[in-house]
Amino acid sequence: MPLIALLIEMPWILLSIFIKLEVNYFKENLKLISVVLYIFFIIFIVFGLLLSPNLSIAILFILILISTFLLTACWHFSISIYKKEKIIAILGGIGYGILSIFGRFNKLGVLFGPITSLTPIFLISIGFILILVIEYYMMRKGLLNYV
Repeated sequence: MPLIALLIEMPWILLSIFIKLEVNYFKENLKLISVVLYIFFIIFIVFGLLLSPNLSIAILFILILISTFLLTACWHFSISIYKKEKIIAILGGIGYGILSIFGRFNKLGVLFGPITSLTPIFLISIGFILILVIEYYMMRKGLLNYV
């Protein structure tokens, strides 16, 4: 399951990185690439459901995939001057936290202990809060205006 999760998550992360770096090919073909990745994402979720020996493991797998997808959206839109994109970043971060707690703490908490399973959520939450705090200070000083 971790290999399948990696195969599903990596194209989204790479697409986000290429868009942030303003690689022209990815910016020009963003809609087509996104549709292909969505189809890829749905196919893997269906295979994950069909091939999983246990329904609860499949549901946890899907929760973790969706939480990682939300995390990628949160990261992609976190440093933006547009209010709509900032709202997507905040909602993605909150969704990631909620789904990760349910998805990771359930099975991983039993296997590895609660500290090990909650560490990624904690670190990502600290990073996101720091971004919001820095943006708040920049807004107060007049260095950041949302469009």
